[in-house]
Amino acid sequence: MNSDTVRPSVHVDDPSLSTNAFDKHQDMVRQALSRIGDISKSVYGSSSLSNLKSVLSLKDQDVTKLRIKRAIKSEGLNYNVYISFNIGDQEYWGVVKNIFTTPEIKSEAFSDKNLILSTEWIVKTKGIILKLLKRWFMPQFGKYRLLSDDIKCFSLETGKMIHLKSGSEIEILKSYDNQIIFNFEGENYSLKGDDFVYFNWRFEQILDDNKLI
Repeated sequence: MNSDTVRPSVHVDDPSLSTNAFDKHQDMVRQALSRIGDISKSVYGSSSLSNLKSVLSLKDQDVTKLRIKRAIKSEGLNYNVYISFNIGDQEYWGVVKNIFTTPEIKSEAFSDKNLILSTEWIVKTKGIILKLLKRWFMPQFGKYRLLSDDIKCFSLETGKMIHLKSGSEIEILKSYDNQIIFNFEGENYSLKGDDFVYFNWRFEQILDDNKLI
């Protein structure tokens, strides 16, 4: 045989560099990537991650800047309170119907698809709004000055009616969710109805040294 016609054999010192070994290596890489993909899908599709994302997102859905726009008498002893509030940078409007009897809160916030509208969050948020509003309608103990012209009130001891004039100073003794008990010139009186609801619009709180808070 002519040595010039003999093709040199190819010798591979490292079997891992052979064609078959390279195919096996590719296959191992594909399997590893597939497993990573399966793990990723498992994690991102799990209820645990969904719950965690919901909890973290709900922390950004706290109510801030709650404001009372107006309070309007509807029927009987019922009053509707119109409000606005913020969730993040977004402002929402709403109304609390029958706030002192059978309150019902409605707002565009509870249908905003950009928020996480879980039942827990809706119930909690409505409860917080209602609690803050009712607390605002119950003034703190202390002294107050009448800003409006004339308010009728009745003595708790004798039932006598008096007219408070603008500038009159009273001292609140107790606040309930439907009336205010106060002292005026040594006698105790009560405010109910409109005079209770609109108290914070008609009175201003004062300090003992006669300075406004």
